Amino acid sequence: MPIASMRRRLHLEKARSQRRGERTRDWKLLAMVLLGLSAPAIAAVIVIIASSRPDLFYAKFPAKTSDGIASIIDWETLDRLADMMERSKTYRAPHIFDSQVQLAGYMLPFGTDRDGDRVNTFLLVPDPGNLLHPPHLKDRGAVVVVRLEPGKSVRLTGKQQVWVRGRMSVQTFTEANVEAVFQMVATESSRSGESR
Repeated sequence: MPIASMRRRLHLEKARSQRRGERTRDWKLLAMVLLGLSAPAIAAVIVIIASSRPDLFYAKFPAKTSDGIASIIDWETLDRLADMMERSKTYRAPHIFDSQVQLAGYMLPFGTDRDGDRVNTFLLVPDPGNLLHPPHLKDRGAVVVVRLEPGKSVRLTGKQQVWVRGRMSVQTFTEANVEAVFQMVATESSRSGESR
């Protein structure tokens, strides 16, 4: 093999090797740019997942509590009732307002009537929101203003599901960033995940 062809062959091998190295560097650079651009989105998804709780709006429960004293109401029913009452001013609320009812939800602090972490008034919502998205407090059918019976208080549970039992009433409530159609005078509130 002549020396000129060997030199030419070595030169071609060296050129191919350099191109492969450049392509590898290009792919590494592309991967770093894509990772840098997607990191904030991935972080946001992780924060939302880590700070979210199950949305109880579409959750279905048995019609009565295990002791048979109270009817269990779901959020979808309350929302439908709020819509009907808003559309028709003569609409009469059904039987749920004549007896004890029980509702699952999440407590949110409300008002200034507190004793440390104990409250006697709070908001009950089906979805407590997460670190990036606060709860929807303007959705009239998905917010209940709960007032405990006089002399009673309950520990604010934060983002833990609670069951609240009492008598519901239709009383439109609007204050700052809160709109509610329903209010409840609660006889009890429990953190258990099951109705009583």
